[in-house]
Amino acid sequence: FANLASWAPGSVDQIACGGGDIYYKPSTPGAAPGTTYTGGGRPVQITNRSYVTIRDLAVFGSHTDYTVDLHNADHIVIENNDIQWGSIIVAIWEDSDDGIIRNNRIHESTGSGIDFLTGGAGFDWNAQSNDGWLVQNNEIYNISPKCEWCGVTSGDTGDRHSIGVQGGGNNHIWEFNNIHASGGDGVGFYNWTRLASGNAQRNNIIRYNY
Repeated sequence: FANLASWAPGSVDQIACGGGDIYYKPSTPGAAPGTTYTGGGRPVQITNRSYVTIRDLAVFGSHTDYTVDLHNADHIVIENNDIQWGSIIVAIWEDSDDGIIRNNRIHESTGSGIDFLTGGAGFDWNAQSNDGWLVQNNEIYNISPKCEWCGVTSGDTGDRHSIGVQGGGNNHIWEFNNIHASGGDGVGFYNWTRLASGNAQRNNIIRYNY
């Protein structure tokens, strides 16, 4: 973007008012240019927004719950990023539909890699499912392994799947993902109860992974 160098750190610009791409120039607190630090536990969080692309970033979620955290966010594209650390690296909640997670490196999690979450204890039992996601060509590894270097000594932190659904999830395509060094399930579907509305798991295509 032509005038990126002239922006003040932390500023935002948009190609057209009300539409087009939004560009954000990170602040630079130290010697590393193009770096920003967040004060909270979620470096990237999108809530009640649609048509957002997260591209070409290195995101480190040290001491965080969720490194990329989506709530009621439709048509989100997450591609060509290096995303690591966090108890769930990409957490997708509350009727977030029709997104793409493609060509990312997702690794070094103390819990799960990509998790679609609706319903169940601690959640809204009647939440609508997260549907229609393409998860393609990602490398997902070192997901909650038993390892001294990441502080997980038991090899069991509860939920620890590379790609998983907890609750409802329909019409997904998960393909051509390189999944390795997973401390638990590579791909998992878990439903809290058949009585909870919005928790269907139908018409999913899982192929050519591992």
